[in-house]
Amino acid sequence: MAKKRKTEGLDDFLKGKADEFESGRERQIDSELDDLVWELGQYEDREPLDSEAAEFRPEGRFEEIPPEELLTEMEFEDGSLVEKPESLNQTDQTDLLRIELSGTDLELACGEVPIRLKEKVLEHCSRKNISPADIWYDEKAMKKVWRSWIPWHNIDNIFHDIGLTGHDAIELNMAVWVDYERLDDFDIAAVKYKVDKLSVPVAGKGRIPVIAGVLCEGRYSFELDISEGFDPGRLELNFIDLSDLGVPDPLLTEVLYDGISMYFEHEDFTAREMLDVRFLERGREADQGS
Repeated sequence: MAKKRKTEGLDDFLKGKADEFESGRERQIDSELDDLVWELGQYEDREPLDSEAAEFRPEGRFEEIPPEELLTEMEFEDGSLVEKPESLNQTDQTDLLRIELSGTDLELACGEVPIRLKEKVLEHCSRKNISPADIWYDEKAMKKVWRSWIPWHNIDNIFHDIGLTGHDAIELNMAVWVDYERLDDFDIAAVKYKVDKLSVPVAGKGRIPVIAGVLCEGRYSFELDISEGFDPGRLELNFIDLSDLGVPDPLLTEVLYDGISMYFEHEDFTAREMLDVRFLERGREADQGS
């Protein structure tokens, strides 16, 4: 039987090579070899060809700097590595702009349902002397009325959004913070507003639009990094007019600064209250039979 040849494990071999590279030993050996070539070639005693001496001339060699430092301190310019200007190593100063708004937080869903579903719900509510809202948000109860029922918030092929209701920054109790310092002295009248109106489309044959939702008291925090001081004239609040859906106050859906949508988070403070369920016909509230 042939004897097995002893070989070093591949993983150990690669690890040894990696350790040798990280130690800088190979760079040192290369430099020492260049010195030897320079001396043996006696380039200092004669006029060498550029192609012979360029690689080995000590004064022409690039300073031995670890690669990780080259990545941060050097850059290519016209095919050569040059030191970065100091100004490029410094990032532009930015401030954190934070806009806080509070008020009534509303989630609203609007979609189409079969007219027969509406009729069955109203018949059931009439017998029980209750309103549609008393069962609409109860999935188990609704499945007894309509076997193929889906949760109310999934009936939203017309509209579904969440936001604060109000008309302007004052009504929404707006507060402004820059780098965690509250600003009280700014022109709130300079804030811009945009309002888009939502009209209820004509429902398909044998179907009718319905709206449902939930509300509570909440607070929204909008944040964005800005490079200059806060300018209220660059702040814009976007609303949707839902009056055709029976919602009297516009719904805030987005806050922009300098045309950039601000990142937001929100939190609720009170227990949720379910809205009355409304069936709509051509933008008008239909008879609910309650």
